[in-house]
Amino acid sequence: MLERGKKVAEEAGIGGILGTFAPEITGLAAAGLSAFPPTAPFGVALSTTVPAMRATRLAQSGIGAIAGGAGEIGAQIAEAYKQPEKVQEIVRLAAGAITPEFGGLIKYAGQKLVSKLTGASLKDIAGALADDLGIEVNALTPEQRTYIEKIAGQIRAGRENG
Repeated sequence: MLERGKKVAEEAGIGGILGTFAPEITGLAAAGLSAFPPTAPFGVALSTTVPAMRATRLAQSGIGAIAGGAGEIGAQIAEAYKQPEKVQEIVRLAAGAITPEFGGLIKYAGQKLVSKLTGASLKDIAGALADDLGIEVNALTPEQRTYIEKIAGQIRAGRENG
């Protein structure tokens, strides 16, 4: 379990670093596209986004960290369900490509995708993860359940814990 947590933290860190440098990476991509006549219009259009990205560098960093962590968590879930490595990498890519703004859509699509790929529901997967982490869900006290529901509600509403 500790190893899995370390891997998620590592991927979130890498995502955060890449997010921090997203404006520069985008600027380089824009310059590359601008160098060739067929793709030059795309390069010019892409280069116009760089100043806005610089103005939101902190948000870019946070989104990168979320994407990195989400990608690793998705891959670990696929691995826990003994999916082939190809499926694990597809899940990693898909989970890392989405951001918190699409929460409701992600949940719906995720439920459908997971049930199609694994034949299990998200509730089953959450139960498997709880088992994997050594958490006895049925043994939770009412206070623990209330606290978990409170945190889940805050996450759904996009608020920080506190």
